[in-house]
Amino acid sequence: TITANVKFSTLGNFTVSGNSVIGVAGKRTIINGISTANGSLTVNQNLSINGNTTIGDAATDRLTLNSNTVSIGAAVLNIDTGLLFLQKNSNRVGINTLRPNTAFHVNGVVLANSGFKYPDGALTTAPLYVYDDTGSQLYP
Repeated sequence: TITANVKFSTLGNFTVSGNSVIGVAGKRTIINGISTANGSLTVNQNLSINGNTTIGDAATDRLTLNSNTVSIGAAVLNIDTGLLFLQKNSNRVGINTLRPNTAFHVNGVVLANSGFKYPDGALTTAPLYVYDDTGSQLYP
């Protein structure tokens, strides 16, 4: 246990076993090499990670974000190879597609149990008429 205000640095592996708390004060901390935390790791301020990062190692792992805002700095957020695809620079959302070509692009069947709302606020539960790019009616 280190309880004093000391300088800590590592150029090799850094391993924390069990339920441990690491408190870091100061403006810059660098850990070079492979760092492993077995148990819980709590960061009470900001955490910045540069480079490729993997969270989890199995299909049963879960990532929980407890925040009222999630900011994505990247141009694209791709979840499960196109299951949900957000394209920042064109403000497009794709469901089951990696190439949304409209503001909201769904590759699959859409079910709307309560109807559709138009830009003027009108709500309809009537059949939806579907047209292709040339204006030809496809459905119904």
